[in-house]
Amino acid sequence: MEQSRRQVTFLGPGVRLRKAQADETIVSLVADVRELELSRHPLLESLRPSLGDFCAQARAVATQLGSYLPPELREPPAPQMPSFWDCYRDQFARFSVVPAIVNHQIARQALASGGQLAALHEKRDSAWWRERTGAYEAVAAAAREARVPLRTTPSGLWRSVRNLALPMLSHGQALLGALNSYGSPTATGLERISADDCDVLFLAVGATAAPIIARVAERLTDDHGLKSVAADLHFGGSTRALAGADVPVVDADPRCYGSKLIRAGRGLWPRWWQHFQAQLGAAGDELGGREWLTPLLRRRMLVTLAGRAALGLAQLSAARVIIEKLAPRAVVGFHLYADIVAPLMLTAHLRDIPTVCCQHGIRGPYHRTLGNLPWDRFLAFGEYTADLLADLLDPVTEVEVTGHCLYDDARTPGPPEQIAALRSELAGESRFVVLVATQPDEYDVQRAQPRWWLEAAAQACQAADAAMLIKVHPEEKAVTIYQDLARQWPNAVTVIPHGEDTLTDLLPACDLLVTRDSTVAYEANLRDKPVITVNLSGQRDRFALAEDGGAQGVYRYEDIEPAMHSLLADAAARENLAASRPQFLARHLGPQDGQATERIAAAIAQAASR
Repeated sequence: MEQSRRQVTFLGPGVRLRKAQADETIVSLVADVRELELSRHPLLESLRPSLGDFCAQARAVATQLGSYLPPELREPPAPQMPSFWDCYRDQFARFSVVPAIVNHQIARQALASGGQLAALHEKRDSAWWRERTGAYEAVAAAAREARVPLRTTPSGLWRSVRNLALPMLSHGQALLGALNSYGSPTATGLERISADDCDVLFLAVGATAAPIIARVAERLTDDHGLKSVAADLHFGGSTRALAGADVPVVDADPRCYGSKLIRAGRGLWPRWWQHFQAQLGAAGDELGGREWLTPLLRRRMLVTLAGRAALGLAQLSAARVIIEKLAPRAVVGFHLYADIVAPLMLTAHLRDIPTVCCQHGIRGPYHRTLGNLPWDRFLAFGEYTADLLADLLDPVTEVEVTGHCLYDDARTPGPPEQIAALRSELAGESRFVVLVATQPDEYDVQRAQPRWWLEAAAQACQAADAAMLIKVHPEEKAVTIYQDLARQWPNAVTVIPHGEDTLTDLLPACDLLVTRDSTVAYEANLRDKPVITVNLSGQRDRFALAEDGGAQGVYRYEDIEPAMHSLLADAAARENLAASRPQFLARHLGPQDGQATERIAAAIAQAASR
């Protein structure tokens, strides 16, 4: 009787992990370099120390590929300007090269342990059609090296269809994305703003940046006599959030400055692709001996040229106009790296305009990404972020710990009668009030979990005579899942849509905050409120809230209700969590003396005076 041969089954990103059968080893592949920081799989954990090396290899490959691009994409469009590839290289390396290199190493190590068969299962969803992970190329190359037969799902026919459709899918997606992201272009604002009106230019990305801009801009004017302008990059809710800020706004929609360039560029991508193909073919294999990468990189570059290059050139055109017209003395951003920020930031950098990056949200292992722009200064909330990113920051970047300006008044309680009135209005006669802060991806989390964690939280509140207030995230669209939960638990659950009762109002009125991960955990700690973080993913926490004593971490569905009951009714449990609070706040938020706004404004003013 022939002995069964052990099979190594590789699960592509998005495929749910299942129990291994006899003579089978199951290994999950990664879609993003950050998954190495989060995975608990022994194989992936063993690769974590090599992350920096993988990133360096990927950047070298992406740099080499740039030399094969046509001149208008690889060379600056004007003096003291970056090129398209200068702005996009690290994005390409992060999403198109690193995952493939990491997945190849995962497959090699898994098959080296004695596997005699290999199987790759990928989920044929929208992410698969975009194809960024290189799962097939990576596993197929490892299987060839190990001389192991490989069986794949979807079939080779489906992969061929996907590969043929990629350029058109990418082109259409880019067009729809531009329309959805920018809407109808408005007046740029440049005609009513002169260089005399702009000492500091803020690069607004995300809704959470707007209140920081408003607060710091006011201090820059009052304390340092500097005028501020915000460039709205129309990303992550920035446009809506800036509407309420008393800061002049310049529209950074590239169609305001280069719409003809976008239209022309969208027709040029076939020529760009032919040039790249010819140059790559003439160069031979110069990709670090990874000939298996070549088909993947050809497809990924085709997608980039068809869907991103024209918009990138237009963003460069917009950056040049904005920087030359406003001539800021300093440029301030909130993301260490983002390809949407790179044109404006690098244009300023190459013109010797000081650049400052200000931390704007919670940071953790999840944010250890591939590359960072060469900011002159990075303003971190606390030592935790400074230490976390120390080996990833550009060597020219100076780090300063400032605290978070939005928390300067967090320890100041509101009127007790106002807090009591809000509590009574929302919770009635309930014994306890539990505040739940959601995240924009909760709909995806609900679909991925066999048992949704919020159902356990609702059941716990029902049993404890607690009112559960669900505060919907401002960027969340799929709010019906919370309304369904409220119908299921009408005596326990109340949904608070965005625009009603802010977290600043709700936190003082609650007894416990429950969240997956959010900066709200910082605010709850500042108000001496206990926090529970729920992570049922099987991965490490994205942020060190529980690890550093700022929350009680829950990692199993059945532990949610006991943890909530403990922190609601057990004084000893609350005191135990409170004991670690001062050290947690000091490490993550820096000094809490109410002077963070002044420190941030002073750092920006110092840069502007250079």
